[in-house]
Amino acid sequence: MNEPTQYPVGRWDVVGRLNQQWLEGDPSWWPKSKGSLIIEHDHETKPPDSWSSWRRQRLRPPGPAMLVPIAWTAFFLAAASFPLIFPGRTSDDQLIASALFGIGWTLTIAPLAFTGAIGNHPARKSVFDIYPIDTKSILIGLIFFAAHVFINTLFGWLAYLFFWIAWVRTVVAISEAVEPSCGRWLLPVTAEAYAASTVAEGWQKKERRFGTDCLVVGPEVGDSKIIIEGVRHHTGTYLAVSLLGRSGYRYDPFQTRLHNPIPANMLHEPPIEIANLKWENDDF
Repeated sequence: MNEPTQYPVGRWDVVGRLNQQWLEGDPSWWPKSKGSLIIEHDHETKPPDSWSSWRRQRLRPPGPAMLVPIAWTAFFLAAASFPLIFPGRTSDDQLIASALFGIGWTLTIAPLAFTGAIGNHPARKSVFDIYPIDTKSILIGLIFFAAHVFINTLFGWLAYLFFWIAWVRTVVAISEAVEPSCGRWLLPVTAEAYAASTVAEGWQKKERRFGTDCLVVGPEVGDSKIIIEGVRHHTGTYLAVSLLGRSGYRYDPFQTRLHNPIPANMLHEPPIEIANLKWENDDF
């Protein structure tokens, strides 16, 4: 699993200019901040004292990047039916309808891919799980679409109905996926220290050597998993703890917006025992 690009570690031009902003996030991500680097997030909670060596990193919220494209999808999906309801008014009704339908679903899926929600990661239930896309309704729609080609054209309208159901369920799932705050908790370490580290009971080391990948997988929380990833930055190397949602988004484990709150005993202490480096106040 690659380093999340759901703009997860921030924009590199910003990072190079101000390390503190790499942790706090770009103020433009939260328009209400009015450009201030001090951003109030009343949904964030304070971790136990045992986390004092770790620091919170806010990741770019994926919701705003999806708002405009998904707002247009309903228009294109609805418009796809017009050439079929009123045939003969375009040069190629089937082609126009297919193009409008394809644009509608592209505007739904592309923002998910752009923000890192589609990909292979430990929280996926299977290789066919591409949540938040409603694959079950899409599959039924494809079956009816095939029936409309080989059996009766009226099945096409059933296919169209199930694609609408899939779109509605997908949009609802997206809205739920982007509600919690994206973020993670960082600890400065060395690659050698990670190799010698030990993890808590119930946690599994996936990689023996440090890398920018999912290094440790922890307990499940609802349909999410707590994970530890490796992060490389020009200031050093870090471990990052987050709650990996089924959507692929990394959520701050210490907040009140989580749909399935993490039991207090799971993160009462950091899940990894490791010799860490000190944060350099001059750099952050």
